[in-house]
Amino acid sequence: MSIFSQKKLAFKLIFSYLCKQQEYILPIPSRSQNLLHETFFKIINNLIVMTQADLVRIFFANGETPTYWQYCFNEQCPLAQECAHQLSVTYKDPEQTDGYSIFPDANKNGKCKHFLQLCLVKRAYGMEHILDELKRKDSTEFRMRMTAYFGSNTSYYRFKLGQTALEPEQQQYILAWCKKHGYDNLKFDKYIEEIVA
Repeated sequence: MSIFSQKKLAFKLIFSYLCKQQEYILPIPSRSQNLLHETFFKIINNLIVMTQADLVRIFFANGETPTYWQYCFNEQCPLAQECAHQLSVTYKDPEQTDGYSIFPDANKNGKCKHFLQLCLVKRAYGMEHILDELKRKDSTEFRMRMTAYFGSNTSYYRFKLGQTALEPEQQQYILAWCKKHGYDNLKFDKYIEEIVA
């Protein structure tokens, strides 16, 4: 994920967080609001380079922590400053007194099989815009090919309607099929950058 994309996501998350913290919905015209967004983004753009600690902080601020999350309490680990399991200890609920954890001796010779880094992923939702661009003969073949690729009609329709996210490799497969059939510069219905483990 590019630094620009990381900064853009940080801007969105920080701006929405600040608005929530102030219990404040911007009561200003959309033109002024856009100017405020642009100004705020310029400030953030110059200040933020997303680190693993930033991604962990945002991940936990969004309440996305899986119930099976493993914490690592080994502060002496040489990988500690880059590992989401160790960095996440700061955000553990103080009321939680048991759960999943990684043992201190998991690190062997500077390597740990539990080492984890979060990353930003640009997921796509919905294929209606793509289908609108396809000719009728191509749309039938497209549906058949994608149904086979996704494994069932049900899965195909979930992806088509935007109920299930399309991962980057799935997006590439779909766009490669379209390009092979003469369709360039197609876009999915919407894109969302999400932090994933």
